[in-house]
Amino acid sequence: MSLPQSSRRRIGPAVTMTLAILGSLALLATFVFQVVTASPSTTAQVPARVFSLIEGATLNTATDETSGELRPETITILERTDEGVLAVAFLTDEDAIGAGIFPGKGASIGLSIPGKQAIWVQAMIPGDESTSDYTLSVRRVGNGDTFDHTFTAK
Repeated sequence: MSLPQSSRRRIGPAVTMTLAILGSLALLATFVFQVVTASPSTTAQVPARVFSLIEGATLNTATDETSGELRPETITILERTDEGVLAVAFLTDEDAIGAGIFPGKGASIGLSIPGKQAIWVQAMIPGDESTSDYTLSVRRVGNGDTFDHTFTAK
């Protein structure tokens, strides 16, 4: 049994349109999957030198008894200047917030007491021609590992 000519004329474009839409959705899903799997984790972006300085600071801080130990998965690079200075935020297992400014050598790191939602760090870094004054203000957003920040250089 075959369909009349008028029905075939109506079904053909509908089938073509359906296949085109399904193909587009498949391409979109593939693109989203590739973007999600290609994005590196935050700790993979953190240089080893920065990680060891933060770890050392959390161990040697006067408040380390109450501040807790570093949670490496929370280390987030907030900003990177053209000179290579990094602005970083992190959390500890006791819910203390930390922030750091990392030039080529040395670091300036601050660690709050547990429960605080904000921290402020300042660093003066001597350069070849002048001294740069960096200020980092970090505020924790909600209860997660997300941060709002202001990073300025003078």
